[in-house]
Amino acid sequence: MSDLKIISLNREYPNRKIDKPEKINSFLWLDNENLLYSISYDGIYLYNCKQNITNKVIDGNEKFELYEVENNVVKYDDKQIRITM
Repeated sequence: MSDLKIISLNREYPNRKIDKPEKINSFLWLDNENLLYSISYDGIYLYNCKQNITNKVIDGNEKFELYEVENNVVKYDDKQIRITM
């Protein structure tokens, strides 16, 4: 992945860009403002596009392949976690 750009469709907020996208393993939208992404053997991150803030949700030495999110439950590898905000 050479670039991960987030475009504001209604132009209400500025367009954003994730730093170091070449390290991103997978990503999923949690909702309209929050993007979850993983970096293998590092962790899962939550990026708020509206506020331009990134928080680390979980860290560890796993692949962290994100594959589904429903009702704030994120499934990755053979595990799942609940995201609370």
